[in-house]
Amino acid sequence: MLSHYTVLEVGDYVAVPYAGKLLADCDAEVIKVEPPDGDSARRVAPFVSGDGRSESAVFGYLNTSKRSLTLAESSDRAPELLEELIETLGVDLVVEDRLDAYGLDARELQTRHDGLTVVSVTGFGSDGPFADYSAPEIVAMAESGQMNKMGYPGEPPLRPRVKSADYWAGQHAAIGGLASLLSRDLQDDSGQHVDVAARDVAITYMEGFVAGFSWSGACTERTGLGYPDQDGQPGLPALYETADGYISAAVSDARWGTFCEDVLERPELTSDERFSTPEARLENLPELRDVVESYTGEQDKWALFEEFQANGIPCGIVQTPTELLEFDHLHDREFWVDLELPNGETVTSPGFPFRVDGSPVPMGSPPALGEDNELYDELERDRTRLAASGVIR
Repeated sequence: MLSHYTVLEVGDYVAVPYAGKLLADCDAEVIKVEPPDGDSARRVAPFVSGDGRSESAVFGYLNTSKRSLTLAESSDRAPELLEELIETLGVDLVVEDRLDAYGLDARELQTRHDGLTVVSVTGFGSDGPFADYSAPEIVAMAESGQMNKMGYPGEPPLRPRVKSADYWAGQHAAIGGLASLLSRDLQDDSGQHVDVAARDVAITYMEGFVAGFSWSGACTERTGLGYPDQDGQPGLPALYETADGYISAAVSDARWGTFCEDVLERPELTSDERFSTPEARLENLPELRDVVESYTGEQDKWALFEEFQANGIPCGIVQTPTELLEFDHLHDREFWVDLELPNGETVTSPGFPFRVDGSPVPMGSPPALGEDNELYDELERDRTRLAASGVIR
């Protein structure tokens, strides 16, 4: 799909590597630039041992289908080598979060190379009063207001277990880079500098929360396991305990009668004053949960899933990792891939997030550190001397 593009990735751990992964898995040639000790993700658990060394499964997932070369950030030769790579290899796109560590300015670099697009990913953006402040993922989630809506009423905010803001920023870095390249190719533009701020990206995932406040002044409370109601206050529960786990279900007002009559088999609940209207159900949440879980708590979660879905009520299983790996639907869609790590060991990994023409997108293996340092030969550089001087590994 993108085999006509060459991308230079100069970034660490999640956001920029994830952007590079999305592009590489879509057939762009992505060349990852790492310091001699490697991307920090190489040191993130879990590790898979084999061939006398351990490899990070996290690094493996974030860096599929790429090439790797090393370059010391501290070397005074780093800026010229990076610029030579861009010119000699015909780089179309640079995705970065640490060009400054190599002594280069993103905007200046972009203007020096005709047709080049540079995508910069930072916490707060490349300009503005917060531009120089540090913003790892947890800071971006806090500053965006995302954490303010996570948790239980009256309790402190929570953070998600996964690095949501970093993955979102990586997605938008890939989208922004491709949009700029498309503009260049269709309109004969000269390339652009694309500025992605993880905090800004996270704000865009706030749905109507910010718009609702700016319009009505209503401040959404944390809603715990329930949906917010139309005023942003805690609404109906969305999670129910079963005999063997939990299900998540969305019982709308339109499906309330069906839920009572055909699922719970308690039609009298539709006329019970405690539950007859959305407002009444909201006022009597503890009693409502007791009623529902007196039924779900004795049932198998998969049987409930089928029953809810058969009655038009959206429902899902809160799946464990083991259940996910064994889930027939995902296997039927060929979602899981066997990913070979640089030490030769194989791990099961999530596949590409979309399919093309009904088929999964193939993913290549992640690279060993400096696996493609022969690219320096195209610059007519002596790799032995570069390694001896500490410029590369």
